[in-house]
Amino acid sequence: MRLSKIEKIKWKRGEEWFDTWGDTELAFSVFHSNKNPLLAVFHKGGLDNLALNTIWYYSDWASWGQDKDYAAGNEIILQKLVSEEEKYLKKVKEVIAQTKRKRNINYELLKKVKYVFLLMHYIFVTDLGGHLSPAIHKRLKNLALTEEKIEEIKDYFLIQNTLFSPQKEERDLRKIAKLFKSIHGKTIPKSFNQLNQEFKRLLIRHQRKYSWVQYSGIDTEPYTLMEMFNRLRELLNNLKLPQNLRDRQKNTISNKLSDLADKDIGYFRLVKRYIYLDNLAADLYQYLFFLIVTLIKQKFEISYKDITWYSFQELEQLIKDNIKISKAQLHIRKNRVMVQIDEKIDFFYGRGLFKKIEAIIPKKLYKKIRSITGNVACRGVATGKVTIIKGIKDVGKMKRGNILVSPNTYPDLVMTMRKAAAIVTDWGGVTSHAAIVSREFGIPCIVGTSIATQILKDDDEVEVDANIGIVRILKKRELAKSKN
Repeated sequence: MRLSKIEKIKWKRGEEWFDTWGDTELAFSVFHSNKNPLLAVFHKGGLDNLALNTIWYYSDWASWGQDKDYAAGNEIILQKLVSEEEKYLKKVKEVIAQTKRKRNINYELLKKVKYVFLLMHYIFVTDLGGHLSPAIHKRLKNLALTEEKIEEIKDYFLIQNTLFSPQKEERDLRKIAKLFKSIHGKTIPKSFNQLNQEFKRLLIRHQRKYSWVQYSGIDTEPYTLMEMFNRLRELLNNLKLPQNLRDRQKNTISNKLSDLADKDIGYFRLVKRYIYLDNLAADLYQYLFFLIVTLIKQKFEISYKDITWYSFQELEQLIKDNIKISKAQLHIRKNRVMVQIDEKIDFFYGRGLFKKIEAIIPKKLYKKIRSITGNVACRGVATGKVTIIKGIKDVGKMKRGNILVSPNTYPDLVMTMRKAAAIVTDWGGVTSHAAIVSREFGIPCIVGTSIATQILKDDDEVEVDANIGIVRILKKRELAKSKN
């Protein structure tokens, strides 16, 4: 693909992706209804033009959004999606079981894994998360309910009863912390070696069971034992857990559901099932990716981090022909661009070429913006200083009571999210990780703002009004500095 072809596209500014290189390659390949049977259920075509890593995106977003708006409020479409997704995830579970039994990686196994990865990308690409909340609101509004009652009923149907792996991991680590506190009181160990043998065994077992929940994006690694120990220390410093939204609703929601007809309750239960399957797919995808990468790592002695920079084509070449990517090549591709034009995908590596392509894309300047809007994921209001978190490398900046602002959150950010007075993300909807975690622990959260990480900077002061989905900028950091 020539640069001249890239120049012809009317690019728009969009979301920043941090998925592994192979994830993104597969995702790009299923953005068309002729390749993705789930997308064909409600969308006639697809997104012809996509680009990664400099926040560029699709040239035709309007019809895509309109189709998703329609699908989110249509029971027939939702039922088709749910039915197909259940079939897909059954196949995924079968391949996971096969992979867990394998001691070595081979091309046949990789082909099976790639097939079910594509099934899960069918689900991810058709995600209606950002469109479900407005569709539910519209349906409830037609019943002439008060705004307060509408929000409470929405919360009830959007909250998941099932804990997914990141939540299970933290629950189990919390149990270890509570047991330690019951025996040792306020004592907090300074090093792993200060733990007695019983707690060492508990933590080692926990790390082996859950190390994979952090391995979710580009340039990441599974949890190490020392990282688990440090998280245990954090919990020992603050074991207090806010009452989650589900518990707060138990005694208040039953009488409100009496206002709903059976057909409405049927629709909302369908939505609940759809959200469950979407999050289950993310859980299974991450676990299977960890399993297959572990087999590759053992055979070819490549680190977990380095494998995240391989495209799926390159993983196939590695396993078939033992072709590795050199350290020098890996370093170069950290300035990477993946472009899809008319269903053809090309890869571009290197700082110089990256800068040339970046210069082609028109950049919007957001001046004098004093508020940002998005979708409510968990209601509440909070005021505080912004901390921008774009990955695990940024978590050290986060202070308790700050406002966490991120392109999107991942399982490895759960402990950091706990410190936040509120959470704001660029993308995602009611099925996103940020939405699930915030609702579970009652943290005010707004998702799908599109521009929060572009507008806000560390230490800006904001008010997050997650009752109505608005982030108000109270004081910009640079303005505050200039006055001093």
